[in-house]
Amino acid sequence: GVAAENVAVRYGIPRQRQDDFSLRSHRRALDAAGAGAFAGETVSMAPDGGEAVSDDGPRPSLTPALLARFPAAFVPGGTVTAGNSCVDADGAAAVVITSLARARELGARDGLLVLGAETAGVPPALLGVGAAAAAKRLLANTGVGPGDLGLVEFNEAFASQTLACLDQLGIDPQRANLDGGALALGHAYGASGAVLVTRLLAQARREPVDGRLALAMISIAGGMGTAALLEYRSFG
Repeated sequence: GVAAENVAVRYGIPRQRQDDFSLRSHRRALDAAGAGAFAGETVSMAPDGGEAVSDDGPRPSLTPALLARFPAAFVPGGTVTAGNSCVDADGAAAVVITSLARARELGARDGLLVLGAETAGVPPALLGVGAAAAAKRLLANTGVGPGDLGLVEFNEAFASQTLACLDQLGIDPQRANLDGGALALGHAYGASGAVLVTRLLAQARREPVDGRLALAMISIAGGMGTAALLEYRSFG
């Protein structure tokens, strides 16, 4: 949380912009859930004899006025609040990484080809921007520009660091996290990277276009960041 404040100050991300981004994340997640967008990528879980457990992170009651009432959560007089920070969440995700030939043998009809991945480090006090450093290196090495990306998923630990990273990369925040992100859906530690890839595949399948590029990014505690460049491909 303190590092998120450091990022907000260092990169000039004001409170209002953080709150607006958080609200958009919640509303996008609610719209996506209502449209059944998550149905094909989630597995129902229920305790013995009980009802199925459902996500309760996205908040229908969240408004700009309510967000404005949240006090600073980590630094007195700061801009990072519980309202523009990620929701605590339990969760798990799984992906299969294999060769194209094996994927076809398994009957996969489509998937995401891994074109490259990079990991980079930044000062620990600014750990939230590690993903931007990794993505810059990745895009430079692959000759891909921000405008070439069809889909972008970034783990929203805090609105301040998400916006700072997207700004550094020249990616319009409107283009990222089309169905909301961790600010609404939660940041399940250890699973969030796989969640990003799952989200990208699900989004690519809505409008399947071979060769569509997708970028997954996550910043990591301690000052690290990882980014992966993916390409949607049908195997038929």
